[in-house]
Amino acid sequence: MVYRNIRFYIVLLGAMLSACVHYSDRLDSSLQGWVGKHPDLLVEQWGAPRSVYVMEKGAKVLTYEASELYSRTLGYWRRPEIYTQSENCKISFFTDNSQKAIERFSYSGSVAACYDMIRSAPDKK
Repeated sequence: MVYRNIRFYIVLLGAMLSACVHYSDRLDSSLQGWVGKHPDLLVEQWGAPRSVYVMEKGAKVLTYEASELYSRTLGYWRRPEIYTQSENCKISFFTDNSQKAIERFSYSGSVAACYDMIRSAPDKK
């Protein structure tokens, strides 16, 4: 009986980790598509970034942020408990010094929240 439970949890953990890798690969692939494109195209599709930082040599960093709030009800029939969880995402695009092309990107926070942010961006290509 204990062996079956351990096996179940190992399979569940493997499925959860593979789902995270799946989102991570899709996110990297989607963001990689912006490398080499003009930053104005990004702003046209995603809207104005949350912040823009101009580096000393002229390159810009355009940063987009998103936050999602999830809530669940757990507990007993007469004493339900509502749990909320916030997941944040920050995606930054770095231009070349002439500001004519995106050279690279970085992201931090929840991979799922970042992927949701990309999926919700209107497609104006």
